Amino acid sequence: MPCGRAIPGDHLHDSSLAGQAAITDGRDNFSLHEVRVRAPRAGEVRVRLKAAGICHTSAN
Repeated sequence: MPCGRAIPGDHLHDSSLAGQAAITDGRDNFSLHEVRVRAPRAGEVRVRLKAAGICHTSAN
């Protein structure tokens, strides 16, 4: 494979990354949505988040 060519699923070379986000409507209702994150620009970094949690008391 030629150097510099992106491999499907290879996140080190993709220009954007797909994931899921829990989005609230501000009234204790959350829903999952597919989101795409653009590649980092100059002075930015991309951080891999392996796990996250939301305490039920944070929703109040």
